[in-house]
Amino acid sequence: MKILITGASGLLGRRLYDMTSKIHECVGTCHGKNDDDFYTIDIRNRESVEDIFHKTRPDAVVHTAGSTDPDYCEKFQNEARQININGTRIIAEMSKRFGSKIVYISSDYIFDGKDNPYRENNETNPINFYGFTKLEGEKIVRGLENHVIVRPTMTKEAKSLLFLK
Repeated sequence: MKILITGASGLLGRRLYDMTSKIHECVGTCHGKNDDDFYTIDIRNRESVEDIFHKTRPDAVVHTAGSTDPDYCEKFQNEARQININGTRIIAEMSKRFGSKIVYISSDYIFDGKDNPYRENNETNPINFYGFTKLEGEKIVRGLENHVIVRPTMTKEAKSLLFLK
């Protein structure tokens, strides 16, 4: 199976790439970093994304790329919208066009934090712009037939688990 991992130079993306590439053929992408292991793309740019899909023809896409700092997203909402919503839309459209299953990495920030632990059918209520953009990304991906949505919780403990071998 050929797997495309967007945002493979990030915390979660890199760990997924390292683990998955031991079992499957993996291709990673990064943005603005000079990383010899990965293709540089801009998920906001349709041609950039289309080019990587043409080159790799992935069976599955794990979409970890995005603007993930809630404070940054709050301050730079237009940029967060372009990356987390429009970029996700482009990745989803290409996944559909190329017949790739998409695994979308969302966030527990789509909830308000009042009634955790959450289940997948709990009512959403993001309290910041980052959570709003991730929820909008989920709505886009839910429109595809072949998708999975994952909502990791990034606590201190969860970050340390990413590095267990």
